[in-house]
Amino acid sequence: PFGLRLCPSFPSVACSWRSRICRDMAASIAPTLDQAFWSVMPLLSPSAMRELGLASPVFRSMVRPASERLARITELERDLMGLPFEYTFGLKAMGLESLRSVWKTLSPMQPLRRRELVAQDAGVAPTEKDLWRFSSGEDLQSIVNAGQLAASHAKRGNRPSLLLAAVLHRADEEASSNGAVASASVGLEWIDGPAADPLQIAIRLILGADGHASIDLEVISGAWSPWAEEWALRDGTLDARVAVAVPTPQDGVGLVFRDFAQADGADGQGGRCESSGATAIANALSGAGPEGLRAVVCIGGLRWCKDPPAWVPPELERIVRLRAE
Repeated sequence: PFGLRLCPSFPSVACSWRSRICRDMAASIAPTLDQAFWSVMPLLSPSAMRELGLASPVFRSMVRPASERLARITELERDLMGLPFEYTFGLKAMGLESLRSVWKTLSPMQPLRRRELVAQDAGVAPTEKDLWRFSSGEDLQSIVNAGQLAASHAKRGNRPSLLLAAVLHRADEEASSNGAVASASVGLEWIDGPAADPLQIAIRLILGADGHASIDLEVISGAWSPWAEEWALRDGTLDARVAVAVPTPQDGVGLVFRDFAQADGADGQGGRCESSGATAIANALSGAGPEGLRAVVCIGGLRWCKDPPAWVPPELERIVRLRAE
């Protein structure tokens, strides 16, 4: 009926024609399938992937890189589960590029602990650790954004920095004054040096009612012992480049940043704090429940403005600068 003259070779010609059409169709829809394939790849079993790869050269060309990609996603998921954080959702759903960004941000972080009085008439020390718990990819991405923001302000090129994970709680009313909101001090302690010289680093935010903010950073040698000695921004015995980034519920990521005092030889009182979203941070801190408010701290450099401590751990030693820079 179509004017075709049948011949003995017609079946093979028809099969060849049909195969060519199938190949052309597969090639034309491959870009669309390629995008969808990465979404369904984590849901496929190994046997399903093998069968899919045998079905078409086009699919087979996608299966191998997809398998390698899934293996890397699985590896990153395992590595992230080994960090001192908790996830209540499936990490694989974030995809490879997002997980790489998460790993780059979270892996160098050290958790800060609440500092509390350790004994009557004694000093304070880091005690209880607040757990970071992530409930969604968006929740996790907010911390990645905060980490990147803090590092972009505090780091200088490829110079080492110290990245810290904090949970901020509002300090008691006595610690706040003139309408300011202060966070309770959190810190990190190194006890692997000389027995008489454990070293602590502690930080808190002070958020003024006028929208200004400041960072109270101190280093304590000797911990809570009677011979303890401190270096602090507030009295000019310490200088630092430090940034604190805080994801807030409605306003993105707030930032408080302090740079070194500019003049060489000047004390730490010359450093100025800059902030964006300080009021949003203060409101979020005031309204935070027992779970507190997560923050990322990046210390890009320290400078002693009096004789240095007798012992400094390697993590701090590598960010000590001899002069403001």
